[in-house]
Amino acid sequence: MTSPPGQRNGGILSPARLNVIFSTTTVSLTVTLHNTDSQAAQRVVVVLSLARGASASPIVRRETLADVGAGQSAQLRFAALGKVPLVTQTRLTLTLSGHAHPYAIVFTPPD
Repeated sequence: MTSPPGQRNGGILSPARLNVIFSTTTVSLTVTLHNTDSQAAQRVVVVLSLARGASASPIVRRETLADVGAGQSAQLRFAALGKVPLVTQTRLTLTLSGHAHPYAIVFTPPD
């Protein structure tokens, strides 16, 4: 495996590999949800949890989407998440209506 891909100004995180996100210590993330079902998804609860190591409590944010139509997409922006660990591997977990999706990430300062 070569070096992990970097996320600059957007990008898709992969659950199968380490994700590098170029950022300052304060981060905002946008989550795009795609409803591939044939029926609308109602009251979709999205919980973002970002581990910050043993010395700090995790960042946890919760949002609810009222409705995502069949075959439609919706976006949530989690702005100003607070101070994140730089150059240390951590875990970002998105939980969608009870189903957890973990991602290994490293925040690194921009060049």
